[in-house]
Amino acid sequence: MVARLRDTFPGTDVGDWLASLVFIASASYYHGHDSEGRDVDGPDRRAAVALGRTDAAQRPPEGADAVLHLRVRRLLHAVWQLTDPLVLPDPQVAERLRFELEQLSNLRPGGTALLWRASRDWPSDALAGRPLRAPDDDEDGGR
Repeated sequence: MVARLRDTFPGTDVGDWLASLVFIASASYYHGHDSEGRDVDGPDRRAAVALGRTDAAQRPPEGADAVLHLRVRRLLHAVWQLTDPLVLPDPQVAERLRFELEQLSNLRPGGTALLWRASRDWPSDALAGRPLRAPDDDEDGGR
């Protein structure tokens, strides 16, 4: 899903792209256990990915923009962790979400306002347990 989000980022309407990001991140997180109830997958790695702790081990696909690929990967994992109803939202991940959206706003001159607004609204919404919604594309910044 990272590749799809990465590849559609430059040409997709920003509001639609943000809505797709939230939809993709709504997938359930499967944390496997053996018959004795022990973790088989290890700890939840979403926060580590979102915070960039796994970037060095992640090789973007050949020909892909490595910076965009890793940024989208971190963003997807941040949204996935922050919107999981079974996990308390992590303030560090929320701050990283803000940062990644700000950085993406620099890559899309035509979508700067929506990405910037999401960078302001989404972290506080996630920490408050509110759903993340793509900002409206209007002049007054309404939702």
